[in-house]
Amino acid sequence: MSRDQEEFETGIVTDIQGEEALVQLNLQEACETCGARLLCVPDNSGKRILRVANPIHARVGSRVAISEQSGFLLKLSVLQYGIPFIGFLSGIFLLYFTGVTVAALPPELIMFSGGLVGLFLGAVISRRLAGKIAGSGETFFEIARIL
Repeated sequence: MSRDQEEFETGIVTDIQGEEALVQLNLQEACETCGARLLCVPDNSGKRILRVANPIHARVGSRVAISEQSGFLLKLSVLQYGIPFIGFLSGIFLLYFTGVTVAALPPELIMFSGGLVGLFLGAVISRRLAGKIAGSGETFFEIARIL
C-alpha cells in the first residue's frame, strides 16, 4: 500500500456548496470497522457521500485526497470507547463501595453485572452523542490535495 493510501481517504467531488464540497468516497475494506463510518453512511443509492471543507477549491469531478481536521478521529474514538469503559468501571465500583450483596451469588458476579449495566448505559450515551455530532452539520474532514 502506498503512503497516500495509508494516510488519506480518496474520492470524487460531486458537488460544491460554498466553501464545502460533497465527495463520493471509494469503498474500502477498512470502512466496516471505521469509527467515523456514521459520518459517511451510504445514501439511498448506496453511495457514501461525505461533506468536507474545500480549502484548495477543488472542482466537481476532481479526484481528491481527504484528511481529518484537528484529531477528530481520536476524539471520536475516546467518545466511542472511553465513555462505555468509564460506565463499566463505574458500575463495578458503585456496587463494590455500596456493598450490595445477594446471598446466592458471589460478589464478583454482582460487581461484574453492575459493570455490564454501566457498560450498556455508557454505550447508549456514547451512541447518542456520536449521533448528535454526525447530525451537527459540521465538517470534520478537508480536502488535502487534488490527485
